[in-house]
Order: sequence, then C-alpha cells, then structure tokens
Amino acid sequence: MRFFTTFVASASVLASVVSAAQHNVVVGQGNANVFEPKFLEGVAAGDTISFKFVSKNHTVTQSTFPAPCVAKPDGVNSGFIPVDPTAATQPEWTIQIDNVTAPLWFYCAQGAHCKAGMVFAINPTPEKTFDAFLVRTLFHFFYSARTSLLTSSIIRLRLKALPHPRTPVLVPAPKHPGVAQVLPAPPRLTTPRLASQHRS
Repeated sequence: MRFFTTFVASASVLASVVSAAQHNVVVGQGNANVFEPKFLEGVAAGDTISFKFVSKNHTVTQSTFPAPCVAKPDGVNSGFIPVDPTAATQPEWTIQIDNVTAPLWFYCAQGAHCKAGMVFAINPTPEKTFDAFLVRTLFHFFYSARTSLLTSSIIRLRLKALPHPRTPVLVPAPKHPGVAQVLPAPPRLTTPRLASQHRS
C-alpha cells in the first residue's frame, strides 16, 4: 500500500500543493540526536512534511511500531544526510502523505541514535502512542545489552567449569622391576587471565 510521495523540497514543488498543509520537522535541533517536534498529529492525506537537517549526519527512516529501530522493507528512507556547519543553507527532505489510515513511525539509522530515543511519529493513536513507541526503543536497547552481558557471563561460567585434564604418568616402580606405577599428573600451571575489553 502506498503511503508517500517523496521529493526534494523546492518552492515550485510546494507551490503545486496549494490545498494541503505543510508540516516542518527539524532533525538534529541544538546539535542533539532528536526530531523536533517528536511527533505530528492531525496530518491529512495530501499534506507534506519537510525534514530540515541542521546538524551531524542523520536519516529519516521508516520503521514499524513493534520494531522501532528496524527499517521497514517497503518504507521510505532519506538515506544519510550530512550537514556542513559552514554551509549557507541546510538540506531538506520532503514527503507527501498519500494515506493516513494508520500511524507512521520513523527513526534515525545512524549508529545507536535510535536506541537512544531518536524516533518520530505521524498520527500516533491512543492505542499506539508516541510514548509507547519511544519506550520500545529504550527497552530494545536495555534488552540487547542485558542479553549480551548474560551470554558473556554464561560463557565464562562454562569455561571455569571445565575440568583440567589429569593424564596419568607411568613411571617404573623401583622395588618391582617390570611393573608400572601410576602417579597423578603434576599440577597444571596457568597464567592469570586478563579481563576482556570491549571498545564502545
């Protein structure tokens, strides 16, 4: 189902949409990883939304409510749009809404921006609120981190639980020629294990 028409914002294009409303969203306001505003309500079919990129290098990528930080396969995507702080003008990316039968969800695909809460919504509903969408991004972040830590701890415990090999050593018994005596293997020398380091 088609929801959008995308185009680069220009005066001539926007002038042709005289009967529709235009909504403006700032991406990276105050050099922060945010959309401002965080969501829009009352967007109607035919309205246009212009995303103005003012800092860093962000994206506007469509996702879904259940998976806020995963790109929707058939969704719209601005791609990465870097901002030159010395430039006289700032880049914009505009979409036209063709269908408003359901809420629309977006995020920034740059690094961990989404997991830190850089998400945006169009026409959230009482059943699917923006706050619930935001919580899902944060829950996904903490769940992923906790799962990674738990997996790492299990691996360490399993390694510690492995017994050291105790291979018997056969030596001749001096009092009984021709008879072998079984002695335990000498203790195994180990070097201190350094804690693994992870680069963030």
